Amino acid sequence: MHVVLCGSMHFIDTMKELSVELENLGHQVTLPIMTEEEIMQHSLTSADNISWDFSKLPDEQIAELKSKMLEYYFSKIRQGECILIVNEKKNGLINYVGPKAFLEMGVAFVLEKPIFMLNAIPYQENREELLGLQPIILENDLTKIML
Repeated sequence: MHVVLCGSMHFIDTMKELSVELENLGHQVTLPIMTEEEIMQHSLTSADNISWDFSKLPDEQIAELKSKMLEYYFSKIRQGECILIVNEKKNGLINYVGPKAFLEMGVAFVLEKPIFMLNAIPYQENREELLGLQPIILENDLTKIML
């Protein structure tokens, strides 16, 4: 199965580890990492110069960059068979699901793709909406990923 990993970039090391495990289980995996070629293709910037800290950029530039990045990864979700939300502890919140991951879940939901979640749904402001997206909770067991 083609699994698209989603979640906070804070969890990228975990995503890389999960990618290896999933590939060992026979899955194809897409990570939220753009190659130099993909960055240039989408007119973002050079990978060497890209900064994931947008706090010093003007709103117009943030909007343009984020829009292109979202479009890019939403296309990856469209190509995949399912998504896996990597949700771990962040900023003191257990099983954190951030705004980008929540958006990605919405895209998968609209596309009628299965939504897998690595850990339980967190107790955070949008818990009811997360429940409504009906993710399949894996309880850290990747062997449960199947259509």
